[in-house]
Amino acid sequence: MEPIQDHITLNSIFVRERNALMIRADFSSLFAQYYLHLSEYKLKATSKIDHLFKDCLAGFSLHLVARPWKETHAWTLNLRAPRLNMFLSGTCVSQQVVGRVFTEDIKEAECNVLYAQVLEHHLDKPKQSVIELDYETPLSWIESYYEHSEQRPCRVFWLGEDNYVLIAAQPDCDLEWLKSLDVEAVKNLDQTETLHDLEKRQLAWHCGCSVEKLLPLLSMWKDKLDELFIDGAACRAHCPRCAAHYLITRDKLEAFFADDKE
Repeated sequence: MEPIQDHITLNSIFVRERNALMIRADFSSLFAQYYLHLSEYKLKATSKIDHLFKDCLAGFSLHLVARPWKETHAWTLNLRAPRLNMFLSGTCVSQQVVGRVFTEDIKEAECNVLYAQVLEHHLDKPKQSVIELDYETPLSWIESYYEHSEQRPCRVFWLGEDNYVLIAAQPDCDLEWLKSLDVEAVKNLDQTETLHDLEKRQLAWHCGCSVEKLLPLLSMWKDKLDELFIDGAACRAHCPRCAAHYLITRDKLEAFFADDKE
């Protein structure tokens, strides 16, 4: 699938006198791209799961912009109810974000857990953190992540329609003010606070997967091709990042294994 050029713009703003960083965006276009992806590959989700994923996608995207440019982030959420895994990945370097939901063969966890990885551009190995999530909503999960991993308070708000805001504490932040915020207060920040525009970043829904990139994932079947192709001369493989599916022929996979030997 080719990248969709209709990026959303995420605005990074400093709240003066409160010493807080605010990231806000209208996610209408990104959600539209997500739905086009579901439609193209005939993927379906229940209304509840769809709502959970959209909140997580928005919060994760805001987090990307709150972080330094040259980082790649990946989150996996293991949830109890509904029992599922949710994966999100993105980077501002290539202006892309992607994700998917896993609903089959999910091991039940004792509590909701977030597994987070961040890879800085100059490092070979990602930093990892594991956060137990005590709360029930995706936006509160992100706040919990900030508390335990970022080690600074953060608030995340849905303002209605497809508008979301993340406000994270900076050094000497007015923490009482941050804690007191509600949706109405956040909607009125342009009138009640002194705001300074810092930067704008853009993101679009894009994975970059292809048949060629999925072939190495089938290496475990190298000596079991008869089992893999038991129903015919082709099989369907699913991208682990976005759930897109591709038809892979036995001839193509055998050629890949042969080239891999050389």
